[in-house]
Amino acid sequence: MRSSLHAVLRPFLALGLAGLLSTATRDAAACWDGWYAEVGGVGITRGLGVAEWNPEHAREAARWGARINALLPPGAALAIEWDEATCASDQGACGAVTTIAAGSEDLPATFRAVAKAFHVPAAKVRKARALDPELYTVQIFAGSKRRALAVKDHVAALDAGDHGFFVEGGFPAPKQTAHVLRDPEADGPHRVIVGTFLSRKEARAALAGLRAKGFGGYVRALPAGKAIQEESFTKMG
Repeated sequence: MRSSLHAVLRPFLALGLAGLLSTATRDAAACWDGWYAEVGGVGITRGLGVAEWNPEHAREAARWGARINALLPPGAALAIEWDEATCASDQGACGAVTTIAAGSEDLPATFRAVAKAFHVPAAKVRKARALDPELYTVQIFAGSKRRALAVKDHVAALDAGDHGFFVEGGFPAPKQTAHVLRDPEADGPHRVIVGTFLSRKEARAALAGLRAKGFGGYVRALPAGKAIQEESFTKMG
């Protein structure tokens, strides 16, 4: 997914993060917990103390990824990790900027540092700061908790689905693409969703892949709710 961005960022992802959005299963133990996201020319690696997929983390990744991406010169790619951001380009789009002393631990501060490093005009900064993309997913079930968890496990057993732009859990262990969400305030059903996408087009492509493996469903905006019984890895048979 997004192979051109991976090609640009690969030299800077020393922890081997390129390709983490793949759904392929690997028998590997986690060595760090957190999330990784790709938004346009921006790749963000964020370490956290938990290894559970969280829809609010996906919203945060999309929001700040889009805002920072809007500041970049055309053709530039930015790898944001821990306490710094590294710019890369095949055509010199980064100019004199190589590293920026701000990273994924404070994305608002990184936004400001990127704007300063690239001398972004104030009007463009204000426009970028207002971005807040809507996220999409594929819902394949709504009903009881027991059945929802069974559907989620079935997706994992068939190695089906696509993470989309965002993946969270223990790295480098493989992560499940399906999640069970429930809104505790609405007392609604348990929903099984697969993937998190930045556009309906990407979500529709993921839905086609799920249908090829026997799942029904539809594209919708990422619903409110909290993920339950999350796992940082795909169950190995």
